[in-house]
Amino acid sequence: MMTFEMAQDIATFVKNNDVVYLNLMGGEFFCNPDWYRIFRVLIEATTFARIVSNGDWANSNTVKAQLLKLKDEFEGKFKISISKDKWHTNANVEKAEEFLKEKNFLYNVAGDGDMTENSIVPVGRAFLSGTMYSMFQCFCHEPDKKYAFLIDEDGDIFKCEFGHFAYSNVHEYMDGGFDARFKEYNQAFYKVFIPNCATCARYCTFLPQEKKEEYGRINQMLREAYVKGATEFCRTIWAQIHVEITKNCVGHYDDENISMATYANKLNSLANFCYEQYHEINEDND
Repeated sequence: MMTFEMAQDIATFVKNNDVVYLNLMGGEFFCNPDWYRIFRVLIEATTFARIVSNGDWANSNTVKAQLLKLKDEFEGKFKISISKDKWHTNANVEKAEEFLKEKNFLYNVAGDGDMTENSIVPVGRAFLSGTMYSMFQCFCHEPDKKYAFLIDEDGDIFKCEFGHFAYSNVHEYMDGGFDARFKEYNQAFYKVFIPNCATCARYCTFLPQEKKEEYGRINQMLREAYVKGATEFCRTIWAQIHVEITKNCVGHYDDENISMATYANKLNSLANFCYEQYHEINEDND
């Protein structure tokens, strides 16, 4: 669950990196007891924001009163999108829409068949059978999504808006400069054919647990080394690791086929290198 302190850091990142549009979504963000302060600081930081919700807040007079306060302060700077699809109960959609319409909020209600920019994309579920993204379409290939990325409750930054391929953290770019990192990382995907979201999602989902744990340990060590000043080294290793993952996720390495066993060996080599360099960095900084 996102803390208000993290929201403040994300807001600083947003301001200093000229991020002009935010999608604020969960889970259900209104379950966060600090949602009002979080929304306020994030909406203030950007040009326009979209709040995604299931509408269950419509039963709370307190939430509705706070939404009206947001509207008074940020008129025209945000809209509320209510999901109405097979992944939600839809129990309070009509009540939420009635309130939003009566109070002249910017809003929309999106259903299963509405996959436009105004729709509610089920984060983490788009690779499931029955959606266009499970068969023949990539969310990140949509014209208005090519320059999008995800920031989670810990400030980690993902290439994929469905929560795959983490490659940075907002704390690394609090003073700006993220645009260069974004371009550098995304270039690894340009020449890789990805037929649909399911391809990436299945790879990320079914990567052996020991590899996920090992990759997590590497990331943690790199973050600690980064804090101690080894910024360029960490960025280089992060780039190497993520290029390996990116190329393997669609089953090929440039024009050469690569198996999971080969990939595992490559990742192990990088891991060993990271361990050695990490200990050297610690010794230098002690």
